[in-house]
Amino acid sequence: MFSDVKKLFNYVLRKLPPGISVPLYHLRLRLQGQIIYSWSGVQEAFAKAERARTVSEDLFLKELRSFYFHFPEVPDVDPRSVQYRSFWAKTYERLSKRTYNVDNERVDFDESRPPYPFFTGSSDMVGLHFIAIGFVIRALGLTPGARILELGAGCGNISIALSQMGCDVTAIEIEPKCVRIIDQRAKQLGTKLTAVHGDFFSIRNQPAESFDAVLFCGAFHHCSDHLALLDEIPRVLKPGGMLALAGETINERFPSPWGLNPNGEAIWQIVKNGWMELAFKESYILETLKMKGWSVCRHDCPSTDGGIVYVAHRC
Repeated sequence: MFSDVKKLFNYVLRKLPPGISVPLYHLRLRLQGQIIYSWSGVQEAFAKAERARTVSEDLFLKELRSFYFHFPEVPDVDPRSVQYRSFWAKTYERLSKRTYNVDNERVDFDESRPPYPFFTGSSDMVGLHFIAIGFVIRALGLTPGARILELGAGCGNISIALSQMGCDVTAIEIEPKCVRIIDQRAKQLGTKLTAVHGDFFSIRNQPAESFDAVLFCGAFHHCSDHLALLDEIPRVLKPGGMLALAGETINERFPSPWGLNPNGEAIWQIVKNGWMELAFKESYILETLKMKGWSVCRHDCPSTDGGIVYVAHRC
């Protein structure tokens, strides 16, 4: 019963203009006690999630995703200014107890285990992952022979799928273990896939006008300077090429233009792993892309589990 009411509430919110729906959404979170205002409250929520993890990875994530952390007042300045970015950099440092470095995005794991999401053993996580991959591929509409650059490729699940349909894929990933796994998987399948160790800005080493598409799949929000990265992408795209943002934390309900993601799962990753976890208000990211010379088409998956893909072309 509660689940049905929640779905109805969210449906109504989607139909309302942002000026009404966003305050209502945050009011609901407050009334349900899903917003945590103190650091001690966050630590208690983390401890509860860790206990749930002894049961299953699904329950662990459910607990983390059940709350939001209330950040201090965000400065009312240009969200593209140095002052605004500096505020979030300092907030990250207070949370993570470290200075951000791209090497923070690396994660140590047992290479002998199956890649994500298979190692979780969760039917939900594996199933949702493949729903999302299928939707992204369909939204891109690429044909065999297309040259694709995926940034932040992880263990290469979507790059592997694209290479199997005949695309020429270059996958850039910060974790060397993931690069080795991508290489091994591609060799076993005999597909055209090149795995490169590097961060997002190693795109500067790629030849000009060499790709039909640049793809981020749940990775763009890890970039500490998204504005600079967006300036680099056009150079490597062929005329008429596309930029795709898939599975990103982009939502008009986000209270700030952009900043650290307040969701409990993101806060856990910042604190435990030192990852950069950003979220973006949709109107901000669309306006920013327009300012930088992109026209954007939003693709909504018929199944809500597939998320949203933003496909951008140069104006």
